[in-house]
Amino acid sequence: MKSIKMSPSGSEPEEHGYSVVDLLEQMPSVMLVITSALSFPSLPLLNGLFLKGELESGMSGGVCWEKFELSENDRVELKQIISEKYNIDFKSNPELESLNTYTEWVAKSLKYCRPEN
Repeated sequence: MKSIKMSPSGSEPEEHGYSVVDLLEQMPSVMLVITSALSFPSLPLLNGLFLKGELESGMSGGVCWEKFELSENDRVELKQIISEKYNIDFKSNPELESLNTYTEWVAKSLKYCRPEN
């Protein structure tokens, strides 16, 4: 998977060898839902997010990055990396996997979040 240019919101994205996982970890709300709902986002949803180039995170600030898209192979690799790093056994969830917008995905994912989180 390719390296990502990113920085805090309001700054020009810089190249420091960041990975897509590094970028997602700068988006606490996104990673919380991914790691709690146990269902990995669809490719259109991820690409819609990554093509925005910026995400505000409220009191956590925000992050901006150079816009990019993933291939399906990249998505599978990203899912595997997150699964191993966070010890998650992602489950198939057709309701969540069919969603293509971040807002709708977050709203519907919350009902599937693990109780220990």
